[in-house]
Amino acid sequence: MDQTVFNLQKQIYKARQTSCTKKAKSLIKLLYGSSSAILLAIAQVTQDAQEQSRLANKLIEHSNRDWRGYKAHPIIKYYKPIKKGEKRQLVLPSLDDKVIQHLVKFALEPYYEGKFEASHFSFRPGMGIYDAINSIFQSLSKKPKWVLKARIEGFFDNLNHEFLLKSIPDKTSKQLIKKWLKVGYLDNKHLEPTTSPQYGIISPLIANRVLDGMERYLKAEIEKVFSDASTLKVIRYSCDFLVIHEDNQIILQCQELLKKWLGNRGITQLNTQVVQSTENFDFLTYNIQFYAERRMNPHYKRQLISQGKYKKEFLNIRPSASAIKKHRDAIREVFDKMKAAPQEALIRRLNPIIRAWAHEYQHVTSPDTFSKLDYWLWEKLWKWSKRRHPNKGSGWVKAKYFTKTERKSSDFMIDKQRIHWYGMVKTSPYQNPLAGKSYYDSETDP
Repeated sequence: MDQTVFNLQKQIYKARQTSCTKKAKSLIKLLYGSSSAILLAIAQVTQDAQEQSRLANKLIEHSNRDWRGYKAHPIIKYYKPIKKGEKRQLVLPSLDDKVIQHLVKFALEPYYEGKFEASHFSFRPGMGIYDAINSIFQSLSKKPKWVLKARIEGFFDNLNHEFLLKSIPDKTSKQLIKKWLKVGYLDNKHLEPTTSPQYGIISPLIANRVLDGMERYLKAEIEKVFSDASTLKVIRYSCDFLVIHEDNQIILQCQELLKKWLGNRGITQLNTQVVQSTENFDFLTYNIQFYAERRMNPHYKRQLISQGKYKKEFLNIRPSASAIKKHRDAIREVFDKMKAAPQEALIRRLNPIIRAWAHEYQHVTSPDTFSKLDYWLWEKLWKWSKRRHPNKGSGWVKAKYFTKTERKSSDFMIDKQRIHWYGMVKTSPYQNPLAGKSYYDSETDP
């Protein structure tokens, strides 16, 4: 079933990539009528056999009528208490709408991927945050440049619906998305109007489509005034993006051009900051800084020079201070909640958090950060151990909770369970297995 749908998606992608728009639209219509696509969308939403059967019977009937009689359901909003006096807003779309949004995503994603520019990396198949960071490294690692750092606020609250609907290629997708735009949401049993389907499965795809073409537009406009527009680079992840160029005047011009380009899409809330890459700046959860000359031990420097491996310039990409603080707060919360817990329970609770965070940053310059966090974690573990036995000496506490291993002279472990130190995750450059190909290229598999 997956392969049937994927083969159809690859055909849509290829038709769009070769500008066979009429054929692509015919294939999209075929996908909307495919029972395999409907069943796959249902499987993405629920594993309950009875619910799957109900949805299949209902939605296949709608597909036979080209979805003309389908009615969208209001989104239900509710508020979940998280801390004293604080609540988190949660949303609950209907199962029917979730299934059909998956179906719309199956149809539109390969169509848009056929023409998407390579400057945005969020919520695209086969791409992710590491691709964005790798693109930043390629753009900033050789010489100092100017950077326009920007973030779009209130994207879905202000999105121009007319612009969005014009960008949708086929009638079925357009009529379904139009229904979600109008259906509204229930808040404390009061029906309120919606602005855009920001809580839906297709929301990231909509955002990517609306913001696609940013780099092409900037280059075309800059070429009218400046001769050097070819090296302009845009790197976008969700609503955060960077515009990079050597010339500060070009960057300042881009800042003004973006206001107009985004304004046509209804987006007016844009936070911007112009920095040099030699300055210390954050992008997402990463800190970025270019050094004209690498700082290192003189002996090690001479060794690299003799081996022909020395590079004077250095781009340092590492976890940001805010990302480290957020992670430390999560670790502190575990220690606070598990003051009286057994040692093995503490290890089981901490290890997944540490491992996940370390793997998230294993493709950037993290060894120094990992080393500092290991020292900080050891101190936390030592204080946790000492607190449990206030009348015992340090030697007794160390013997009970810490063991000498091949890695550490004092490894926090019991039996065969040991803490997962940050330094146990080795850093390495990121390589995307697709190597520049699209997820929907014919050589790839789902």
